[in-house]
Amino acid sequence: EQTTTAAQPLRIGFDGINDKTYLSFNGDNWLTSVEFSSIGDTFTIFEVSKFGDTDEVCFSYKRELPLERITMGVDANDDYYTQLSYNAIDQVVTISSPSHLIKTQPHIGVFSVVNSGTTIVSSTSYYDKNIQITDDDNLKEGVYGRNNDANFNIGSVNDPHYDENLTGEFNELIIYNRPLTTIEVDDIVGYLNYKYKIY
Repeated sequence: EQTTTAAQPLRIGFDGINDKTYLSFNGDNWLTSVEFSSIGDTFTIFEVSKFGDTDEVCFSYKRELPLERITMGVDANDDYYTQLSYNAIDQVVTISSPSHLIKTQPHIGVFSVVNSGTTIVSSTSYYDKNIQITDDDNLKEGVYGRNNDANFNIGSVNDPHYDENLTGEFNELIIYNRPLTTIEVDDIVGYLNYKYKIY
């Protein structure tokens, strides 16, 4: 929801990705979850959007003390990235694609995290009409994380110290409170691609 009128994104009923309805963000608006996030320490997040520029975030979660953070966005180098932070220990998975523009490209982004209690393994996948890339990383410190003690945001980094708000389109968000299998991820990406004709 967004109760501040000036900060509400516009809902456009056509002309989005594959002519679908979308939320239009201009860098000064965002949405916040009605209740605290229900995301646990393991999860899979799917998002369909189009960044308007570099250094933008489409999904974010942030809580203080201890610092815990989930971020999905495009960085200053125009590479798609996901970030997971526990007690200021950052785990960033970057999808690098030289000479390829992430901004302005309709895409599907997937961020999956498995927390075994001793190690966190995260996997990030990015799909657009030109490229499909998957990368992963693991973290052996600071493995505890609940991600359910604050709200999550769409279109904003949820931190007043950063100006990385979305200036593009946001179409769909799907969150599972568990890591999905490869087959399940492929099924949902296939459904999203069928709906939005990304690639």
